[in-house]
Amino acid sequence: MPSFRVFVISLLCLAVISGASCASKSSQPPISQQQLATVKRADVRVDFTASGNLALSDKEDLPFGMAGFVEYVAVKEGDAVTAGQVMANLNASDDWEAQVTTLERSLTAAQKRVITAARSVASARRNITTAERNLADNAKQSEASVAAKKTALLSAEISAMNAEIALAKANGTYRSPYIEGLMADMQGAEIDIRYDNANVSAASGANLLKWSNTLSRDISRLDSLRSKLKAILTMADEDEIAAKTKQLDIARINLKNAQDAVPQAEEESRRSSEAVQLALEDAHTALDDAESSLADAQIAVVDAQKNLDKARVSNPVVTAPFSGFVTAVKVKGGDEVKKGTVAVQIADPKRFEANVTVGEKDYYKVKTGGEATVQVNADSALVIPAVIAYVSPTATAQSGSATYKVRIELEAPKTEIRLSEGMGVIVNILVEQRKNAIVVPNQVVVTQARQATVTVIANDVTEVRNVRTGLSDWQYTEVLEGLTEGEQVVYPVTTSGPASTSTRVPNPGNLVR
Repeated sequence: MPSFRVFVISLLCLAVISGASCASKSSQPPISQQQLATVKRADVRVDFTASGNLALSDKEDLPFGMAGFVEYVAVKEGDAVTAGQVMANLNASDDWEAQVTTLERSLTAAQKRVITAARSVASARRNITTAERNLADNAKQSEASVAAKKTALLSAEISAMNAEIALAKANGTYRSPYIEGLMADMQGAEIDIRYDNANVSAASGANLLKWSNTLSRDISRLDSLRSKLKAILTMADEDEIAAKTKQLDIARINLKNAQDAVPQAEEESRRSSEAVQLALEDAHTALDDAESSLADAQIAVVDAQKNLDKARVSNPVVTAPFSGFVTAVKVKGGDEVKKGTVAVQIADPKRFEANVTVGEKDYYKVKTGGEATVQVNADSALVIPAVIAYVSPTATAQSGSATYKVRIELEAPKTEIRLSEGMGVIVNILVEQRKNAIVVPNQVVVTQARQATVTVIANDVTEVRNVRTGLSDWQYTEVLEGLTEGEQVVYPVTTSGPASTSTRVPNPGNLVR
């Protein structure tokens, strides 16, 4: 370590006192501020230059849209024009304006038909919704109606059955079986009475009371049965039979009507369902027709718009599409022209481009959309931002070397200088840049055997430090590793004799890694 410090001190002594020797660190003169640089942050930009000339970038030839005779030309070369200004006209302008007006009316009428057709489509869709709702409601109502008729039929059947039973009773249809039952019951009651009498005769005390009560009940039961038998044996009333017969006839008529009402309700339900279903189908058909009409109306609008656009393109009047100035007038009044004949050429005086050529060594660095700046020879202080708009894919070979055409579009310049087509310019084309990078002056970097070093000083002690460099421009070198912002580095001192280190020479436009 001591030997390395002595070596470094010796180097510094040589840098400060040329040709003198240094015996020790204490005898070394101090490094002046002019020999130091501070590590800082700055932008590093690598570009290359090319020369060329300005050209108006927004020129436009304005042709006639139809054939005819030039009626008048309203401008001359150099005139300023505003957007929409009439510059030339053919003698057919009146007929053309009438044609355009007719086509505009046709377009308006077609657009109204589209609106009407769209309303019809909306109405047809609402009708479908209504028909679908009616179909659902009709199904419910038909089902309820048929169910009600079937319920009425069941009620009529029960009424007829009850009427038949009533008439049968009136006629005595169930008399004999009933009498036999009553007589059997009476015989049983008489047997019970004899049994009760025997028990009453033999009983005494409490049993006597018990059997006496039982005898009384059986006697009452026998009397009741005899009364029923007497009533049954009485002859039936003829008027009652006649009334029961009429009631049965009415019940049978009602039953017949109820039976007929069920299939009638089912038939009415079927017909109603078919009618509602047909209405739904008609609504769908109406929707299809309305949509077809709408499609036809929309096609008619497209056709009308095409016809109008075509008529407008076939314009006998030449107007300025933007504000600018006239660069050329190519017709005069009375000339016969064909469709497409250029009448006037105009340009935007605020939009310029620079056309330059680059050599084959720089060609790979140029990319469409890349950044550039333009300096006008008439005012070198004026720097205009620009962008690369076009790079020719083919080269022009001359004397064994190739060049490529590059078109640079300028942003609108903010200057009082009047730019003009043909002015000479210098274009700086950006290749690569680093924003806010840690940098040192190019001169402090020493490269030997592909290793970059800088001499760093701190507390009056110097240190030769390896660094990894990045991008270099004409002034600064980017330091990727080895230094921090704020440190101080020493400019190397060059000697006339052979040196053990080689000073790095800046090479603008090259990428140094």
